[in-house]
Amino acid sequence: MRSLVYLARLEGLNLPYSQQSLESCSKVSLVEGIWRTFKHSPEGITLVRDLCIEYQIWSSQLWTALLDQLCSHSMLKELTTTLTVLNSQPHLWNSPQFLSAWNLVLLSPFTSLVPPVTPEKADKCRQALKLLHFCPTAGDLNLTTLAQECVRVGMFELAAMLLPYLATNTTTVDMVKKEVECNVELGELSTKLRELENDGFPSLANVDLMLKSGIKSEPCQSSPAL
Repeated sequence: MRSLVYLARLEGLNLPYSQQSLESCSKVSLVEGIWRTFKHSPEGITLVRDLCIEYQIWSSQLWTALLDQLCSHSMLKELTTTLTVLNSQPHLWNSPQFLSAWNLVLLSPFTSLVPPVTPEKADKCRQALKLLHFCPTAGDLNLTTLAQECVRVGMFELAAMLLPYLATNTTTVDMVKKEVECNVELGELSTKLRELENDGFPSLANVDLMLKSGIKSEPCQSSPAL
C-alpha cells in the first residue's frame, strides 16, 4: 500500500515509475535523483525525507541538506516530526543543521508574539517547549534566547521551566530568577508549573526547589525519543 502512495507522489512530480521499477531500483540513486531536481520544492523535500526513512537511508550529507531546506522553507510541522525520527540517529545530533532545526522549532512560536498573548498562541508556545525534553542535545541549543523570549511575552512559568536546562549558564539563570521574582508570586508560579505537568511536561519539582531554596539544580536528562 505504501508503495502505491509513493508512486502517486512520484507521479505528482512527473516521475514515471511503475510498482516494479520502484521496487527494483536503487533507492539511494532514487532519492539522490529526486533531490537534485526537486530540493527546492516542499513536495520534493518531504518525498525525499519519507523515502529515506522508509528505506533506512541515513547519509549525513543528505540529512543535513534536508534539514537546511526544511528550515529555509519554515516547514515547522515537518521539522518537528523529522527531528523526532532523528533522535535515533546520533551521528547527526551535533551537526549545525540539527541544532538550527531544533532552535527554529522551539523559537518560532515566540518570534512574532506581542503581549498580551492570546490563549491559542500561548498554547503553541507551550506545545513547542514541551518538545525540549526530547531533544538529545538540549544543552547545546540557544536556550538563553528562548528564556528571554518567554520573559518578553510574560510567560514566566515557561522561563522557569527552562532553569534546569540552564544550570551551567549562571547569567541566564540569574536573569530568569530575577524576572520571575519581580513579576509573579511564587504560589501562582507553582500553580502554573503544576498545570504544565498536567499538560504533559516532565516533572518540574526541581524548578520549585531552585526557586524556593536558591540552590542550583542538576541539568535535565533528555529523553532520546518521543
